[in-house]
Amino acid sequence: MFEALPCADMIKNSCILFFLLIGVDAAMIAHANAEGTGFPGFAMPSLTTTWNGEKENNIACVFYNKRLLCDVHDHAWKDWGMGQQWGSIGTRFMLPVQGLAQAIRSSDSITGGNVLNYGDSIKFGPIACKSEKIGLTCTNQSGGMMHLNRDFYMLNKPVNSIPK
Repeated sequence: MFEALPCADMIKNSCILFFLLIGVDAAMIAHANAEGTGFPGFAMPSLTTTWNGEKENNIACVFYNKRLLCDVHDHAWKDWGMGQQWGSIGTRFMLPVQGLAQAIRSSDSITGGNVLNYGDSIKFGPIACKSEKIGLTCTNQSGGMMHLNRDFYMLNKPVNSIPK
């Protein structure tokens, strides 16, 4: 994994450029830190426009404390929990290394990270994720699953693109 590579403690962008030059595969690069968190993460290629007109990845994830946390910024469903518990809103999903996926609330936002291109996969221990044009699908080995995209989400029910 990325952490075990010789420049894991160096500046990530320089490290990534070096690995691109020598041909390290996309899944390894995607394991680099999510923007500003210091934790491993990734983002989907699809973009959305922020409130101030800037572009950001619509789905971004970070692996922290044995859980994969993913935010979907632009989506068709209504946020859950809006305005409750210190401004927490419902745009985040959590898949633990063991157990079922959940829709949770958060008062912060996961953004950035290296892009996991369509067709690519990544693993965080027992959690496997696959990026496809129909969305992001992540599973664990104990039956937890989340499929996320702009139009809908599905938790803990099988879909056609579960990563192998």
